[in-house]
This record gives sequence, C-alpha cells and structure tokens, in this order.
Amino acid sequence: MRYDEALFSKPAVSVLVPREAEVIFVSDAYPEHLIGGAELTLQALIDTAPVRVHKILASQLTIEHLKQGVDKHWVFGNYSSMNPQLFPALSSNIRYSIVECDYKFCRYRSVEKHEIADGNPCDCHKTENRGCDLKLHGIRRSCLVDERGTT
Repeated sequence: MRYDEALFSKPAVSVLVPREAEVIFVSDAYPEHLIGGAELTLQALIDTAPVRVHKILASQLTIEHLKQGVDKHWVFGNYSSMNPQLFPALSSNIRYSIVECDYKFCRYRSVEKHEIADGNPCDCHKTENRGCDLKLHGIRRSCLVDERGTT
C-alpha cells in the first residue's frame, strides 16, 4: 500500500451517538418494545425533554457509544441487560443520572415480588451479586419513582 493510501484511507467511524443530542437515554426497553411502567415513565421524560435526546437499548450499549458520548449527559432507566464490564468506564468518565423505577439491588426488582417468589423476605442487599449495580460512583442525581409515578 502506498503512503498516501495508508494515510487517507482510514475506514469511516460510524456515528453511534448523534452530535446534536445533548442527553442519551439508556434502558432495557422502551414503549415500542414493551409496555410497562418503567418504559412509559422514561418515555414521558424523553417526550418532555427541553433538549435533543437519543435512545439506546442497554443490551446494545458499547464502549464506542460511551467514547462518542463522553461530553453528553446520560440517563439510565432499567439497565439489567447492559454489559457490566462497562460500569467502570461509566462511573469514572460519564456524567449520568439514574431513574429508579424499581429496586436494582433485588434480583426480582421488588422486595414484595421477591418474598412471593421465594417465600422469604428479600436479602439480596446482603449478597455479593447484587444484580445490575452501577455502584453509584460519580452519580450526580438519582430519582426513585414509586408505584404511583411520583418521586
């Protein structure tokens, strides 16, 4: 390969995070995938956002997304399908908030559902494997939404 070909023939980098988006939402699902309380709550935030936003499915989030969106603010809904190897990069490099629509420390996402399923009170908070947990390092804001949709 000639020098000028090597210098100028780099493959184009695909745009994963639009430049015009100011806020990036990440969730396991959105209403177009699943109609649930968490999905509808997050969609309400998206629909009323005063800035341009972009949605990414948690299962499709990659380090390349994070690199391209390092200057954005990220909002996480439910993210149990996200690659946990991304947590360190998120907590140390990304400005983010978490919208809590359920208990992320519990494998059933609800202490009531846990007790019904196992017949015992939830003890997930005592275990090492606490499900999907961003560890809240570097968190700016976290908001718990209760069953009535209030914070």
